Amino acid sequence: MAGKYYLVDSGYQTREGYMGPYKRERYHVPEFRRQPGFRNANESFNFFHSSLRSTIERTFGVWKSRFTILEKMRKYSYHT
Repeated sequence: MAGKYYLVDSGYQTREGYMGPYKRERYHVPEFRRQPGFRNANESFNFFHSSLRSTIERTFGVWKSRFTILEKMRKYSYHT
């Protein structure tokens, strides 16, 4: 799927269509609070990646509490 990406954590391989954080760079938001500012563009990317990932996880938590059917969803293959 051209132009579409999955936001993934560092456990996934870096490959086309998967956008993971840069390794060996600061990643979690509290790390940026201790030492503000970005040392390079990779840290900037990691900061926004971490912020977006937190927002997505929080949103799914809200949806699961609001729509309890999401807790009991069946697993389907990606092709389905």
